[in-house]
Amino acid sequence: PMAADETLIVAAIECDEAWPPSCGTRKFRIRRGDFPPSSHSSSSSCTGRELRAAIARLVLRSIGAEGDDDTGGVTVEAHDGRRGGEFVSLLRDDVKDEDAAARFGKRIRCIVSDLPPSLVGFGGDEGRGGGATGELPAIAGRFFPYDPDGIDYAGGKLVVKEIENNRSNGTGLNVWDGALLLARYLEKHPDRVCSKRVLELGSGCGLVGIAAGLLGAEEIVLTDLPYAIGLMKDNVDRNAPALERAGCKRAECLVYDWYKPQTMRYFGFETKPVVGTKLFSAEADVVLVADCVWVEELVAPLLQVFENIISHSSSQLSVIISYQRRGKLAHEAFWNGVHSIFRTVVQVDLEHLGLAQTNIHYLLLCKV
Repeated sequence: PMAADETLIVAAIECDEAWPPSCGTRKFRIRRGDFPPSSHSSSSSCTGRELRAAIARLVLRSIGAEGDDDTGGVTVEAHDGRRGGEFVSLLRDDVKDEDAAARFGKRIRCIVSDLPPSLVGFGGDEGRGGGATGELPAIAGRFFPYDPDGIDYAGGKLVVKEIENNRSNGTGLNVWDGALLLARYLEKHPDRVCSKRVLELGSGCGLVGIAAGLLGAEEIVLTDLPYAIGLMKDNVDRNAPALERAGCKRAECLVYDWYKPQTMRYFGFETKPVVGTKLFSAEADVVLVADCVWVEELVAPLLQVFENIISHSSSQLSVIISYQRRGKLAHEAFWNGVHSIFRTVVQVDLEHLGLAQTNIHYLLLCKV
């Protein structure tokens, strides 16, 4: 009999709803263990019905979907040489109970569509900057409203521009849902940042850091890789008058590479007394991180940055993290890492706050 990890079929799959069209097809190896437990096929073959279920499950798992055994509405069509090369549904009457390998071969081309609407627009770990395809995440749709000409915020306007992503730039030039979510949370809880020194990691366009400044943060330091600094500074300049009116004394954009951690001194915060002690510190009071967890290989460097910052900070430091789950491996590595580093981690109930709640958005309040 065939082992569970041996390959039955290799499928080249196109699914515009799960990853960017520019990524083209992605290769999946269909193994015996990929078939649903209810499968009654023999060990060396599968029917069209069983192959559809296996492919649907693999695509859903590739984007970190919960409940990936529920594939009922997903459509899978295979390239059929018998019908002049057209793509036919694996649930066609003349296909669903036929031996799929005998009908289509051991290497097949498929189109997958009709994913659950709540999942359209978030992709998996592969192909996201250093994965199998090297492509960038796509924004197929947002859960939170965004207007490049300005969003209503804290009684005024927050104006942050973005640059549509392509193969030549990085993910830091887009406004992501995690940033919008964190900004809206802070708007409801301005005390988290008001009159405080705020450091943002992976600022990208700068939306979250600027939002903190508009809520009265005393200092905001926005950081990212060199390619993002130009747009970030432009966005800070767009909001400069409003930042000044809000009492923000300093808004600075700095290059910060997670693979080269710096001490708090690097960020240049003003020296202030530590509340409840006779000590003074020149460190951030709050660290903000929005939607920086989208590929597993970046989790370890970010966790190392957290550890480095904690080692140079007082026990009063708070870290607020928002992110959108895009892949199982990255999510689990980050989730476990955060809980091992911080003394307390509280997941915010977004629905209770009147913010849109989905099963892929998280907002965490962390204390050292």
